[in-house]
Amino acid sequence: MGRIVLVAGLLLSAGCAHGGDSTLVGRALAVYEAGGGGGESGERLVILWASWCARCIEALEWIPERHPCAIPLEAVSVDADPRLAARVEARLEAEAQAQAGSVGWQWRRDPGAARAQDLGLRRLPALLWVRGRTVLAAYQGWDTAIARRLEEDFAERCRP
Repeated sequence: MGRIVLVAGLLLSAGCAHGGDSTLVGRALAVYEAGGGGGESGERLVILWASWCARCIEALEWIPERHPCAIPLEAVSVDADPRLAARVEARLEAEAQAQAGSVGWQWRRDPGAARAQDLGLRRLPALLWVRGRTVLAAYQGWDTAIARRLEEDFAERCRP
């Protein structure tokens, strides 16, 4: 069963995904420039997540294990209390260091959920392929179908 949480006036739910979200494609992340460049293509994968969202944690664990190239991974916590996010981040960092060759996350904070509000997100995790500040592709939620699509995305974006 999904969980519904009110974060800074934004209603977000966690649970099964409904797949790609074309309403986000082409939108600019007006408040989000912290991440910078990206890989050779200038792209990066950004995930908006929360410590209370079990599907978010699953995605944060799964993605680095299957990430085959140098595209940067950015994880933006929407937790109101940054200490909650810091605990999850510390555990995931320790696990990533234990796995040789695993790509780690660049951790960021959005405690007021401004990015989520700006995009009109309704589900976590939100996975965004971003170039500069423009959303190229987006998925909301997490399930096996989205995991397969991300594997396809990595294969396409990581070609030599």
